[in-house]
Amino acid sequence: VTGVQTCALPISSTIILVEHGQVYLRSTAALRIARHLGWPWKLMSVCLIVPRPLRDLVYDAVASVRHRLFGRTDACELPSDAIRQRLI
Repeated sequence: VTGVQTCALPISSTIILVEHGQVYLRSTAALRIARHLGWPWKLMSVCLIVPRPLRDLVYDAVASVRHRLFGRTDACELPSDAIRQRLI
């Protein structure tokens, strides 16, 4: 696929973003993705000014309880036709 890059990182249950050739992990990746989302998620990117170690502590805390907060499913939801048209 054109534009997709690979990198040698240990794969775990974390979020990884490769943007303009730069690799971002954990809270930095999530907040940089939030920049591209609509209101109110875009506002979350202001948290990038918080030092990364502190952000990652919060990221890890939320990640450790996310299934209790948001539930867990055995399968991924299939996107609607409207959303499917927006995917690459």
